[in-house]
This record gives sequence, structure tokens and C-alpha cells, in this order.
Amino acid sequence: GAIATVFATLAGTWAITRVYKRYRPINLPLPPGPCEKSWLGGNALDMPRTHPWVKFTEWAKTYGDIVHLRVHTNHIVVLSSYNAVVDLFEARGALYSHRPRREMAFLMGWEKIMPFHGYDEEWKLYRRYANQG
Repeated sequence: GAIATVFATLAGTWAITRVYKRYRPINLPLPPGPCEKSWLGGNALDMPRTHPWVKFTEWAKTYGDIVHLRVHTNHIVVLSSYNAVVDLFEARGALYSHRPRREMAFLMGWEKIMPFHGYDEEWKLYRRYANQG
């Protein structure tokens, strides 16, 4: 009946997720970080609710200046030293300047509005105009 259907749906979802996570292509290795506690939430339970810098400092001592976490579907990179920040944002800043695509903004036709626009030549022009005033 209904219980069997719910169970089959949950089992199927779990199996598909496990297969996807196991065989999905990984372009580059991610920085080290704490082990994920859950296949669904990743490190969501590890994220501190108060004083996050204390936990981030602890992780930096364990994993290094660059720490990777996954909270649900979001990948988070924590930079714990001045040198790591300078290296990633000044020396290689163009690699990390893009913004995630906001699906709702795209569906509403707002992808060309500055806060939702991707990092490209047109966005640089928008920024130049905005900084003149």
C-alpha cells in the first residue's frame, strides 16, 4: 500500500543519490576539510551557530589555511590566513570573480541587472558606470 510506496520512493532516491555522488565527474580535487556527517547535509551539522571563527581556526590547525566544507548543495571554502586570501583573490582573482546563476532572476528576465549579472565585460562596464557616480 501507501507505506510500501513511500519506502520504495525513499529507497530509490537514496540509491540514485549514492550512485550520482559516486560516479559524478570531479574536475579538480577540493581542499581538505572535515568528513561529511551526512550524505544529504554534508557538514551542515558541523557548522557553528555562534562564534564561527573559533571553529574555523580549529579546522585551520587541523586541515591547513584552506578548508573545504559542503553544506547541503553548497560548497564552502574557508580561508584562514592572509597569505591564502592574497594568493586566491589578488594573484588569481579573475578565476573566482563569477557569480552563481540565480534561476529565479533568469526566469524573470533579470539576468542583465547588475546584482544578478555574471562577471564579464558587460558587468565590468556596469561597475565602471556605477562607480563614477
